[in-house]
Amino acid sequence: AAVVVEETSGGCVSVGVNLVVGSGLSVAHAAAVAIILAQRHAGTFDLAGDPGRRYSLYASGQPCVMCFGILWWSGITKLVCGAAADDIEQITGFREGPLPSDWPALLSGRTELPPITVIQDLLRPQACDVLRAYAAAGHPVYNPGSTGD
Repeated sequence: AAVVVEETSGGCVSVGVNLVVGSGLSVAHAAAVAIILAQRHAGTFDLAGDPGRRYSLYASGQPCVMCFGILWWSGITKLVCGAAADDIEQITGFREGPLPSDWPALLSGRTELPPITVIQDLLRPQACDVLRAYAAAGHPVYNPGSTGD
């Protein structure tokens, strides 16, 4: 799951859940859905376009390789995440893709775009509990080249 918060007001702008299997769309990850809805709510593709408003993404897990790219271009200026990619892969069997090991530094060190503050491991044990519950319930693990069964 993921949520976008407008930092000045502290208000929830959007909530995203993973819709990949239900929608049949590989890009419908929770972070992507939350960002799409936040951009629609703000009326812009650039959530950093208004210097008086900053948006944060809170996600149950660190970004996969696709969501990393979405974060880069979205205008989000802060990312807070729970589970690490290793947790996600080991507990559920999902493949997160070839994310660079220095991905937090790449986001926080941007100079041509507003930097993205990265906070990792927030409530990580609880986020891993959610992953364990997902796996135990027998929900599908969809990866490129798999049937999603």
